[in-house]
Amino acid sequence: MNFLKGMKRTSILLIGLILAINLVSALDCQYTTKIPYEEELLVFYENGVKLDYNLLEAKDFTTGVFNMPFGTWTHRPSFNIHNNYNKQVNVTVSYIYLGKYNSVEISVDPQGYTQISYESNPTNVGIVDPNLILYEIHNPGLESKREKLTLYNITCKECPENSGALCLDDGVSCQKNSECGSSYCVRNICSLSDSCFNNDCKCSSDEVQCDDNKRCVKRSAVPIDVKPECNKPPECITGYINSETGLCGKSPAQIQEEENQKLSEELARKEKERRFLIYAILGLAFIIIFGVVVIWYLKNKHEEAKQKTIQKEIELEGRKIQREEYELNELKEQIKEIERQRHKTQQEIKELENLKSKRDDLIADIENQYEKITKPFPDPQASNRLVVINPYLGGYKCFYEKGLELENYPTSSLVHRWVWKEHNGRYPRPGYHIHHIDEDKYNNDPKNLEGVEGEEHYCMHKSNSK
Repeated sequence: MNFLKGMKRTSILLIGLILAINLVSALDCQYTTKIPYEEELLVFYENGVKLDYNLLEAKDFTTGVFNMPFGTWTHRPSFNIHNNYNKQVNVTVSYIYLGKYNSVEISVDPQGYTQISYESNPTNVGIVDPNLILYEIHNPGLESKREKLTLYNITCKECPENSGALCLDDGVSCQKNSECGSSYCVRNICSLSDSCFNNDCKCSSDEVQCDDNKRCVKRSAVPIDVKPECNKPPECITGYINSETGLCGKSPAQIQEEENQKLSEELARKEKERRFLIYAILGLAFIIIFGVVVIWYLKNKHEEAKQKTIQKEIELEGRKIQREEYELNELKEQIKEIERQRHKTQQEIKELENLKSKRDDLIADIENQYEKITKPFPDPQASNRLVVINPYLGGYKCFYEKGLELENYPTSSLVHRWVWKEHNGRYPRPGYHIHHIDEDKYNNDPKNLEGVEGEEHYCMHKSNSK
């Protein structure tokens, strides 16, 4: 009886250990503290070597089903003893049910289980408490012992310098190192080391992160001939570091750009001077010419009337000649346009005749191909039943139905759907299509067919058509 009490205590301790392990796994913190303690637990040995698993386990507890009209048990209350060992185990199982002690000797096959059923009162049905089941193993070399084991209670780590609060995890906002479980608070974020968390210092858009991953510095803040703090080109107002001096400076491109700007300004100045000289010369020439014209005008004023009359006659004659030349050119253009239209009409007639000939050849070719592909033929992938290539169903193979027009064939006549059902025992799920993996719609081998969602199937063929 003392042995029974001891086994009961051991089972309860084992359950407590399992609950403690689950509690530890549920802790929602990164940094933990282990507190050791000792417990006496039941362990199994094989030939003096401790096993690292439960050799026997009780599972599948049932209350049974009592047939009230007939007063009989359809299924008795029971539970199963599972054997996790690679050999048959002979064991005496002791358990307490409704305050009554029971004991039964059983043999359990390797990696199998044996059912234990027991009498019960239909008015007071319950299940056996698994924590009170005890095992007495009879196999030579197998034994169980109660031993004191060192276990650990794992709790979240507290930071005393943080008023006894739980230590903060990495990646959480902080104000000082003592708040973090790692003892590192970098740029107000807990980190595993003295560098920024995940090497990301959360620099703003007007900052640049240093290579030591510990700090951020301002962009475009360091003047020329000053050494940047993190040796980063974006720190310099010029965006460039002189490789020889290590100081912020102008890049060769910027220097060249400034030289080009100076050269452009010099050229613009010279161009301005040149234009001024040209305008001065032109102004002087204009004055000279104007003076000559005035003198000539005054000298020949008495001949002005005569010159005007002659000039008008010349202008009238010139206008007449221009009108005649214009009319002649218009007639020539009309004649050329008529010639072009006649030549174009002949070409269009010839091209139309060629298109008609090609159309007739294409119609004949299509009729021959249609007659060829719609002729029934036996197909080994359809168990040598007669099939046709149905252009009205995407050009897929269909089972031949005599006397039925191809445009009236149902989708259930598609060969690849029949092959899929034969191979999988059913048609595809609603909303799913059957896809030919190698894109060959005539290869209906089961290994070449797969079920995909309809929208995905359309996308696959759309992308392949591109």
